Amino acid sequence: MMEGRERAQDAATDEEEETMANGKLQDRVALITGSDSGIGQGTAIEFAKEGAEVVVHYFDDSDGAEPTRRAVEAAGGREGAAGGRY
Repeated sequence: MMEGRERAQDAATDEEEETMANGKLQDRVALITGSDSGIGQGTAIEFAKEGAEVVVHYFDDSDGAEPTRRAVEAAGGREGAAGGRY
């Protein structure tokens, strides 16, 4: 019985991935504070998938922001980076 549930979950996940990126944020710019890690990083990547130009914000760890910048580019988004307090 568990096997059927797992297959249903896999199918739902595949369907979500196919429908998520449809350009909802095309021609938009998103400044996502704290996007060098955690929820902010995930948000930056998802926004890039939707077509946004993403500004990756970090407080003082530019090295920590680099993986996010690469992931945004890999998702097809354009990115910029900004550090410090805003």
